[in-house]
Amino acid sequence: MKKIFLVLVASLLAAGFCVAAPDNASDQSGEHWERDPNEVIIAISTSFNWPAILDFIDRTKTVFEANTHFKVKHVWLNPDEMRQAFFLHRIDFFIASSGFFKYVNEMGGAHYIATMKTSQMPTARDGIGAVYFTRADNTHLYTLPDMRSQRVAAISESDFYSWNVALNDVANLTQYPLNWFGKTRFPGSDAGVVDLVIKKEVEVGILPSCQLEQLFMQGVLLPEDIRIINDITPKNYGCRVSTPLFTAPILGASAHMSENAIRDAAMAVFTFKDPHADFDWVISNDLRNEAHVLSRFGDNAFRANTSNVRKTYEKAAVIGTFILLLALVYAAMIRKSVTIATTQLEKTQEEKGQLERAGIVSGLSMLIAHEIRQPLTSITTYAEGLQFYLEDNNDDIVNEATTGIQREAQRVSDIVERVRQYAKNQKRPHVKTNIALLVTRARRSVANSIPRAEDIRFDIPNDAEILCEPIEIELLIANLMKNALQAVDKETGVVKVIVKSHENKWEISVEDNGLPISDEALERLTHPVTSQKIDGLGLGLSICRAIILKHDGLLTYERRSPRGLRAIVRIPKAPVGHATDPYHSEYDNEK
Repeated sequence: MKKIFLVLVASLLAAGFCVAAPDNASDQSGEHWERDPNEVIIAISTSFNWPAILDFIDRTKTVFEANTHFKVKHVWLNPDEMRQAFFLHRIDFFIASSGFFKYVNEMGGAHYIATMKTSQMPTARDGIGAVYFTRADNTHLYTLPDMRSQRVAAISESDFYSWNVALNDVANLTQYPLNWFGKTRFPGSDAGVVDLVIKKEVEVGILPSCQLEQLFMQGVLLPEDIRIINDITPKNYGCRVSTPLFTAPILGASAHMSENAIRDAAMAVFTFKDPHADFDWVISNDLRNEAHVLSRFGDNAFRANTSNVRKTYEKAAVIGTFILLLALVYAAMIRKSVTIATTQLEKTQEEKGQLERAGIVSGLSMLIAHEIRQPLTSITTYAEGLQFYLEDNNDDIVNEATTGIQREAQRVSDIVERVRQYAKNQKRPHVKTNIALLVTRARRSVANSIPRAEDIRFDIPNDAEILCEPIEIELLIANLMKNALQAVDKETGVVKVIVKSHENKWEISVEDNGLPISDEALERLTHPVTSQKIDGLGLGLSICRAIILKHDGLLTYERRSPRGLRAIVRIPKAPVGHATDPYHSEYDNEK
């Protein structure tokens, strides 16, 4: 029996240090193996990934086959599978983490045999911890606090040396360590953790200490690809580590094993000598630190998924919750759709009423234009006659007055004619016009009703020319000036008209320093027919928008800081060589 355990343990140790299970043991992993009454089953945790000693495995198999007829079989199990197999009495011996042994010892009475110490460990008590790592190009993570809310990956939720040791580390920073990290992934293997980090699906990987070094040796990972986080490696420790260290892996026996079998296994372990082995077996069963971690996270570490019924109910709860969330989202979408539809209907009804009002005003404007045309002609005639009659008097004041009457009467006549053309859908050709002249005429028009218009400040280049119907753009600018003057304080208010080049357009800005404007008021400026004035019809800005659209331009509004509003008109620049506006000759004296 002693020889059997000697070969058994040697085979177990060699297999435990391998990168993966041997080829002929591929059918022995997981829960899918048949138990032979003549077999001794040794379970090895898949969390270990230590140097392979393939020649040692071959020699121990040869010795075993030559000296015994008893069959020894080893299986690779993840922490969840090992826990289930232990309580179902499907395994006889196991090599697992010190935390796993502490748990099953308290729950099921496992027997301690020995602790595995490798050359990297100063003592078996300071055996294994966890190592945090990230991609080398991630320059934001250096310490444990930096990892808060980051996406992380660990081998398994039941893996003591990585996940539960990491939670114990975080518990020193917060009372809620389970909520410290962001989304957490458990791929089931060290290679899976590395893959998630390299592919940037998580920011942080968590592995048992010395696992990274083994992956470097295997060529799975290059040292320059990753960077260690919170490196606190002791001087005499052979691997990089980010947490305090715990007892090394333990060889234990299930409670159903006889005392003689356990004694023979212990004798085989402690008399085992091999110059090729990079490990030794020692007694180190002080597991107080493991007990402390289990008292905090034992339920999370080893009791999750212990029942198929629980799994079923958990899945049902998840599905039910998902359906409930879908129902809530659908109800919210319906409620939002009804609200939007109601708001749109109210807005449409309001716009319909405003457009009907605009239609009435348009009809009245046509009537007024028709009736006012004849009196305007009479005024112009009387002014010309008066000027002719007083020609010999040579009074500058009288001459200026009669000239002004003629000019303003002609302007009113032009506006009336435009109203008639709008009603008849007649169009006039666009001509090249200087913006400075249009602004000058618009200011003079506004000054007739608002004397402060003479104080408007200008910043206009002399070469700013556009293709337009001059009277329409003049009306647009005059309307914006009037709105700005009415928005500012009579004593301290400032209105500016600024013209500058903007790509292939000229940008005309009319800005004021009036009171701050609300979001609702700013949004109403884009309505078809609205007015900010109590007695206004709201047709001014509507006409402005209609004019600017006819000129392939754009009219927008924006807040000024700290107060005031800016109206911005953008109109395409006039091409070189186009016909010049005949109004230029009329404006020449006003430059």
